[in-house]
Amino acid sequence: MGEGVHSDDRQRSVDTYLSAFHSRQPYKMEYRLRRADGKFRWILSHGVPRIGDEGEFEGYVGSCVDITEQKTVEEIRSRLAAIVESSEDAIISKDFDGIITSWNATAERIFGYTEKEVVGKSIALIVPPELQSEEQQILQRLRAGERIEHFETERLRKDKTRITVSLTISPVKDASGKTVGASKTARDVTQLRQVEGALRDSEQRMQFSLEAANFGLWNWDILTGNVQWSENMERIHGQSAGSFAGNFESFVQCIRQEDRPRVQEAIQRALAGDGKYHTEYRQVREDGTVGWLEARGQVIRDASGPCTATDGRVHGRQ
Repeated sequence: MGEGVHSDDRQRSVDTYLSAFHSRQPYKMEYRLRRADGKFRWILSHGVPRIGDEGEFEGYVGSCVDITEQKTVEEIRSRLAAIVESSEDAIISKDFDGIITSWNATAERIFGYTEKEVVGKSIALIVPPELQSEEQQILQRLRAGERIEHFETERLRKDKTRITVSLTISPVKDASGKTVGASKTARDVTQLRQVEGALRDSEQRMQFSLEAANFGLWNWDILTGNVQWSENMERIHGQSAGSFAGNFESFVQCIRQEDRPRVQEAIQRALAGDGKYHTEYRQVREDGTVGWLEARGQVIRDASGPCTATDGRVHGRQ
């Protein structure tokens, strides 16, 4: 016994058979068997004792069934299950009545409910009262075979706290192609949206401070010559919005001609020395008046030493 059986399965198969043989018990085992063309196929083998007329044990009678396709499907399902369980997103499936049919580990972590607590219950459990109609609209779209991607909304945790989630919802079809339910992927983006809100608030406060102090910010990319200005820099220079071309030459043109050599000298000192840039210059505004500006900056160098950019601020004075 064992000829043609895959080497990884041979000893286990022999042990199963011998154990059943000595105890005169039925056996069942799976193994890979090499066909005549050299390819291995998965086999499910069943055997039951054959008893003679006098009650003596005469051997086994049984069957062998090719289960290769079944094993392939099982392996795919196993891999998919592992992916679902290890996903950083909540993965939930539900039928068209909104009844939850599966709930992965991340869903437990995000929403606070265990799988046992929610499977068989309505998805409305995690939907805020004022958004119940939203869930019905989602189900209607899914019945029509529509996929919903990156839809942001609010959901409820077990402790009734609200979280912001990004949903991707896809129809689930059976073997015949009929849509029978939906698979929902939910990503908790609450913290991300809070950080974005805080950054917007911070930027607004900084912009307010710059406006109040009549300060502007700039960045000069030395390699490309591109210059970025904060929104209020054109106002400080007495220019109309959108008139600055965004390059070093345009900046120089803002400076009154008699002061350009002094600015150029300050730039060269910063590039050749400690990188600190400080100068004052005048510029003629569009309305014909002349304003004084004080500029400070710091040269930025890459890892190998060459200067790559300069950041700084400009203070407009009357």
